[in-house]
Amino acid sequence: MNELISIIIPVYNNEKWFERCIKSAINQTYKNIEIIIINDCSIDNVEEIINKYLSIDKRIIYLKNEVNKGVGYSRNREIDISKGQYIYFLDSDDYIENNLIETLYNNIKKSDTYCCLQSAFKEIDGIKTQAHRSIEDLELLKSPSVCIRLFNKRIINESKVRFSNIKVAEDLEFVFKLLIYNSSVSYVDKPLYTYVIHNDSSIRSYTDEQLDAIKAIDSIIEYAKINNKYDQYKEIIEFVAVDHILVGTINRIIRMKDYNKNNIDRCIDYINKNFQDWKNNDYVKRYILSNERIIQRFEELNIYSEKNKMI
Repeated sequence: MNELISIIIPVYNNEKWFERCIKSAINQTYKNIEIIIINDCSIDNVEEIINKYLSIDKRIIYLKNEVNKGVGYSRNREIDISKGQYIYFLDSDDYIENNLIETLYNNIKKSDTYCCLQSAFKEIDGIKTQAHRSIEDLELLKSPSVCIRLFNKRIINESKVRFSNIKVAEDLEFVFKLLIYNSSVSYVDKPLYTYVIHNDSSIRSYTDEQLDAIKAIDSIIEYAKINNKYDQYKEIIEFVAVDHILVGTINRIIRMKDYNKNNIDRCIDYINKNFQDWKNNDYVKRYILSNERIIQRFEELNIYSEKNKMI
């Protein structure tokens, strides 16, 4: 355990959950870590919590953005100043088990890029439930969160991949680009990360910004083409676009009050324009068009009809 690992935590207005997050990072069984925290101009008591732990643990490095910049900018800034051979991203309202870093580190030594968790917890109103994902689910980026992955910083730098400053799907874009650059991954089937779901979760606060998923897919396509790997990943890119735009983005938009139907139309038009044969994609047929709930929603939106097979 002589290699330094950087734990990166951007934070904005999460005082209710943030102290538990910091404690979970400090209490890791893998001790050779630096904990880089960027305060993105929080207006609550986040800074008081940070100062409290700065005096307790010298491994903490504290920075503050001059103006609110967003999670992508903050993570990039933290990557650039990090000194670790490996990088772990932790969201400020979530928390990790004490042996997460040690467990992922032991497995990442088998590969050149990163290690990924197959299992994780979700906590809603203090109640935890466990979710398990197959390796294929993870390869298809049905769970694209950076927080279940430990990254090799050398690969991040070689690939020149950084976070876009978008509000939604920034993790999807980052992880997919790294996969295109280097697809070597090791897996751990242990629930060592806990997502905390609450009313203030950022993903629930966006309206038009949900369309950032389209920007992410466009960026992934461009990166694949620049690296001459578009043909190799075309089928997966198509599935990811359908899964994250036609399914994920539209579902989130519909759950919002007074949503703009034009945003749903933009999602549908984007897929039909850029992936005209998406209904024949093997992954789409297996994971999406076999799901009765999704088919019902597609029929309601005039996207797809099980009776006519396509509209």
